[in-house]
Amino acid sequence: MFGYRSEQKLCLGTKGFAAPEQYQGRLTAASDVYGFGKTMWALMGEGKWRQFLSSPSWCYLLFQCCRKDEKRRIPDMETLERKLKALSEKGLRVSGKQLFLVAGLFTLLLFTVSGIFLAGKETKKKQTLPLSQALTQVTQNYYDTSFWEKDQKEQKEVCEKTERELQKLLKAYPKKEEQNRILMLLALNAELAEEDAHARQYYQQLLLFDPDCTEGYGEYGRYLWRKGEKEKSLECFFHYESAESQGERQQEKTPGLLKWEGEMKEYQKERAQ
Repeated sequence: MFGYRSEQKLCLGTKGFAAPEQYQGRLTAASDVYGFGKTMWALMGEGKWRQFLSSPSWCYLLFQCCRKDEKRRIPDMETLERKLKALSEKGLRVSGKQLFLVAGLFTLLLFTVSGIFLAGKETKKKQTLPLSQALTQVTQNYYDTSFWEKDQKEQKEVCEKTERELQKLLKAYPKKEEQNRILMLLALNAELAEEDAHARQYYQQLLLFDPDCTEGYGEYGRYLWRKGEKEKSLECFFHYESAESQGERQQEKTPGLLKWEGEMKEYQKERAQ
């Protein structure tokens, strides 16, 4: 999830957050897991020890993420997602703000590596970067703990820079799946910047060019639900169900989508009463 420049055989990363193999010029799926663990460690601040005492399982999970030997580390973000889900079902408790930060950061990480590149495969010279690696270079701003310590104006400047870089990727990666992934990241970035109009615009652009994108309806519906626009979110849910019934999903549903599905079903029951 840090910048990778294969043409120079260099792998750059923030000191303390880059995995050991990155300093050897290799970027793998396990490298993102290491960065995630180190970032979560830093975000917990001085209260980390109280959290570890109250949840030893969370402590052990981070330990597995941060192993220096990549062969002993959690291998990829998909595996980490399953472990996090299992941990949450056992009763892990975090505050609302922490939950948003963890969920948003984790989603970006998962989008970056899910089904896009093979672990341990290095990019050859002059070869176009896989989208996964191009995205890690753009979204690395989020993984620097200083981002969350900046004031609102500084954070917005970071988001504006990220938006410009993601827009460049839209031109460089024309495949439909790639476009969808970039547009969803643009929408999330706009939400972080509190640019409501831009977030809606990116979701609508995605669905205009790919009206059968199940994930697009789901993410837009979740966004509307967070904004308190329940009827519009429900409308998205109907499109989401229709698109899902007509096509085959290419990846498992995220915990966020599953939660939103449950909320939509409960909301329909409320409306029927």
